[in-house]
Amino acid sequence: MGSTNSGEAWNVFLGYYFWLQSCLDFLIGQVLGTNVDPGAPAQTGGLYNSPFWGNTMIIFTADHGEYGGAHGLHAKGGALYDEVMNIPLYVSFPSSSSGTGRQRSFALSSSNPTGGVPRSFTCSAVDLLPLIYTLALGNESWRCDPTDIINYLSGRESMMDAMMAGSLWARQRRVAGFSAAALNTPSNCPRSTNQPYVLHTNDEYFYYNNYTDSLSRSYPPHAVAFRTVDATASGSGAFSETGPFGGGKLGVYSNWDNNLNPVPGTASSIQQFEFYNYQPSAPKDNPPGGTLTPNLGEIGNDYWTSGQSNGQGWQYLNAFSPSSITGGTYSPSSYQSELTVIYPQITTAYAKAFDAWQLYSFQAGVSPGSPPYGIDCNNTTGPMNLGYYYFAVSNGSVTIAPGGSGMSTITVALGPSSTSYPAQVTLAPFGTLPGGITVADIDGSPPPYSASVPYTATVTIDVASTVAAGTYYVLISAAGTVTGQGTLVQLAVIAVTVS
Repeated sequence: MGSTNSGEAWNVFLGYYFWLQSCLDFLIGQVLGTNVDPGAPAQTGGLYNSPFWGNTMIIFTADHGEYGGAHGLHAKGGALYDEVMNIPLYVSFPSSSSGTGRQRSFALSSSNPTGGVPRSFTCSAVDLLPLIYTLALGNESWRCDPTDIINYLSGRESMMDAMMAGSLWARQRRVAGFSAAALNTPSNCPRSTNQPYVLHTNDEYFYYNNYTDSLSRSYPPHAVAFRTVDATASGSGAFSETGPFGGGKLGVYSNWDNNLNPVPGTASSIQQFEFYNYQPSAPKDNPPGGTLTPNLGEIGNDYWTSGQSNGQGWQYLNAFSPSSITGGTYSPSSYQSELTVIYPQITTAYAKAFDAWQLYSFQAGVSPGSPPYGIDCNNTTGPMNLGYYYFAVSNGSVTIAPGGSGMSTITVALGPSSTSYPAQVTLAPFGTLPGGITVADIDGSPPPYSASVPYTATVTIDVASTVAAGTYYVLISAAGTVTGQGTLVQLAVIAVTVS
C-alpha cells in the first residue's frame, strides 16, 4: 500500500474502508429485509417481510469511530479526537402517527439520515440501557423508584425525551459549569442554560482499577476527554439540531507505557493536557489576552494558548479537576470517578462478566501478559511465553468424580532477567467458583525462586456430590511484587472435568 504519509496510500486505505462499510450496509439490509437491488427480485426475508416489522425497535450505533486518515491516523486508539468519540446513533421504531407498519427514525448525532429526524441531544452509550428499559416498561417510572434494578442510572439522560419532545425541550441532566451562548426558548423550557457534557476514555478501566505501584498509589486512566456541547452556538443564537456545535474538549493524558503499565513519576511529569475550543470566541491566556477562534477540526492544541490565567483551557481544567497524584496519593475528580465506579447494584454481575472475560482469554489462546493483567495479543506459544513478562503461570486440568477430590499442577515461571521477577508469588482462588466446587488447598511455601527453574504448585479441588457431569473452570491468581512495579497478577485456569 505504500507509506501512510502519501496521499495514494490513504486513498487506497479509504477505498477499502468504504468498501467494508458497503458490505456491512448490505448485510444489515439483509437482516432488515430492506435491500433494493435494481433489476433483482424483491427480498422476501428479513424483518420487513415478517410479522414483527410493525412492533420492533431498531438501534444502530457503534462502540467507537475510525480516524480514517484524519490527523494522519487510523483505527481508534492513541488520541481523543472527535472522529472516534462522536459516533452515529440511529433509532427507529413503529410510529402510530405514521401508519401501520411504518418506522419513524431519529438520529441522535449531527448526521441526518434521509427521512430521519435529527436530534442534537448530548448522550453516551451508557444511556442506551435506560432507553431500552423505558421502552420495555412503557414509561420512565423507574427513575423515581429506588428499588428498581436500574435506578442507579436515574441521573443519566433520557433519549426517549429527546426523541419524542425534541432536543430543545428535553432536559439535560448532566451539565457542566459553562453557559450556553444563547437559548431563545420559552421561560418554561426545562433545558438547562448550561452546556451538557460527556466523558470518553479508552478501554483500560480494568488495568487502572487493579493497579497500585510500590508506593500504593492508584493511577487514573491513560486518556480521558471532558467534552461539553453547546447547540446554541451555531448561527445567530438559534438552537441547532444539525451543527456545527460549540463547547469545548479537555484531554487529560496520564503517563502509561505501551504495555498498559502506568509509569510512576512526579506530578509535573505524570500528566499532559490538550484543549480544543468550539465556541465562536473564548478567552486566550490573560496576559496577553485576546480570544480563541473555533477549532472544529481539532488542529494543533488550543491549550498552549489558553492553559493559563483564566484562558478557556485553564477554565476547563479547573472545572474538570483532573486526578492528582501529588504527594503519593491519587484523588480522582467527581467527573473522572464516573469512569471507574462499579455500582453496588451490578457488583455481582460485573464480577461474573469479568470472570467470563478472563476465562475466554485463556480458552482463546491468549494469556495474561505485561503487568498488570496485560493481554499479549502476539502470544503464539501459550501462556508460558515469558517474552517481556515478569513472571507467568501455566494452566492445569483434572478429572474428578462427583463427591470426590483431585489435584492439578500449575507452574510459575520467572522472567528472563534476575531483576524483573518477584521474590515471592502468592497463589489463591480468584473470582466466583462454580457451584459445588471448592479449592481445598494450594501447597505450601515454594523454595527460593530461580529464573532457570520453574516452580510447580499442586492445587487440591473438591467436588460436591450434587455437581452434574461436565467441564467447569477454576481461576487461580498468582500475585507477586516486583521492585518499581508494585503488585502484579497473572491468572491460571484449571479445567475440572466432572464424570
